[in-house]
Amino acid sequence: MYTKVMEELDQAVTRMVFENYGVDQYHDGHIQSSHYSFRFNKYLEPKKAGGDTGLVSHTDKNFTSILHQNPVNGLEVNTKEGKWIVHDPRPLPSSSCSKQVMYFSRINEDEVRYSLGLFSLEQGVTHIPKELVDDDHPLRYKPLDQLQYILAQTRGVECTHCGV
Repeated sequence: MYTKVMEELDQAVTRMVFENYGVDQYHDGHIQSSHYSFRFNKYLEPKKAGGDTGLVSHTDKNFTSILHQNPVNGLEVNTKEGKWIVHDPRPLPSSSCSKQVMYFSRINEDEVRYSLGLFSLEQGVTHIPKELVDDDHPLRYKPLDQLQYILAQTRGVECTHCGV
């Protein structure tokens, strides 16, 4: 039930993004080709006092992310100035924005941090709509298969956060 409601939320937010960019005619096709991944995360206790990084800093590679965490704050966001700030855990559109946000999770030795994540991924090749490309906004990215891109990016990634 939870994942179904989160999928509906993702689809509503995605529709708003497509409408905002004037490409709402592509929304239904995008949703029909979307696949969702749902994850439950328990962050390991830090090895050093004062907190530690639960995940290495990163941007999400999927189209959208919905993150729901317990009241233990730990999400930090990188500002344009390169400073890490603690993010107040309110709903945040992440990768659905035109600018991806670099973030990581910090864990505290006194509390266990959990989160639920719903991540959407378009199956097949993703293309930039022609309506978004002009002389002022030239094409910057080739069409790509998101799953193949994610797999290529994760090969050889340090897995210090995977824990056993």
